Amino acid sequence: MQIGSKCYMEVNLRNLKRNLVELKKFQKKIIPVVKSNGYGLGVKEVARALSDETDFLAVGNIEEAHAIADAGIKKEILILNPLLPKEYNDAIKRGFIFPLESKKDLRELFRKSRNRKKPRIHLEIDTGMGRSGVPYGDAVKFIKDVVGIRNINFMGIYTHLSAPDMDSGFTKEQIAKFLNVLSNFDFSNFPLIHAASSAGFISYKELMRKPFNTSRIGLLIYGIMPETNHMTINVKLNDVVKVKAVILRVQEVKKGTTIGYGITFKAPQRMKIATVATGYSWGLFRKLTNKGKVLVKGKRARIIGSVCMDLTVIDVTGIPGVKPGDEVVLIGKQGRERIDINEVAKIVGTIPYEILTNFGNALEKKYIFK
Repeated sequence: MQIGSKCYMEVNLRNLKRNLVELKKFQKKIIPVVKSNGYGLGVKEVARALSDETDFLAVGNIEEAHAIADAGIKKEILILNPLLPKEYNDAIKRGFIFPLESKKDLRELFRKSRNRKKPRIHLEIDTGMGRSGVPYGDAVKFIKDVVGIRNINFMGIYTHLSAPDMDSGFTKEQIAKFLNVLSNFDFSNFPLIHAASSAGFISYKELMRKPFNTSRIGLLIYGIMPETNHMTINVKLNDVVKVKAVILRVQEVKKGTTIGYGITFKAPQRMKIATVATGYSWGLFRKLTNKGKVLVKGKRARIIGSVCMDLTVIDVTGIPGVKPGDEVVLIGKQGRERIDINEVAKIVGTIPYEILTNFGNALEKKYIFK
């Protein structure tokens, strides 16, 4: 994480909580996903802000589970990614809910376990993601084996949709496979049956009806709308994240002046330019070179020349009164203008998750509660 107040992320924790409250209007039980250090916003701060509105928090690994539990946040912690066998005993001792994927995992679980406490297990069924979970063809038999073990607390079952935002045919096929597995069992008493992430949540109403009883939501809680081809519900979100920097230098340059590494920009005319305290080490993608926009005094200013490690130049020609120390908004609203994370993701050629975590894990945070 970069140290310094000249470029930082402002995180509105009150709006974060408001977004969770809004989502619960559509489905009563929501599992906030706070993995990857709370999408870069700070796992402990995010978990604490959401804790009044949920019974469960989902993390990526056991380290994040420990961070939340050690912070005194007394919520059920769901670990989404596979654990190493050496981590089983610790997870059982702390009461974390974690996945198993095979009979080999099951054998290792009991070989490693030195606790009297029952392991709390949830199962991911791989219906087409291909990265983790019990393979679809093996799922029914494996679940029968696990459910029959008395000294395991079987907490639930889920799948992960590969392309709910872009491929409805494949998504419906995944949902059908998952429901087919469920049809072999009585899961009515299980607390967690889920398939929807943010994109699935806004795109497929069937994922909010029985047998599903919850959804894993990340991006929406952080105030960002997934782009999808078939939105079915209208969610009103509050802004959670704003990325800010400051202007260090303002100057006028003549026609033909070159800007930045690689000589990627030459002034086509006399211009006023400003040097901003941000760059790729602060989370600003280098692919925004000569393409990205920022906000200065409520107006859009184009990035010119290469995004450097900790400095970036912008064109402020036609924006009066710009001076060193002025605020620059990289993500968020200033005046009537807005730089949206989805807009930046399109320019870079990536997804909003990467933009958010890139900035979040690079920058210091200033938390606000209003």
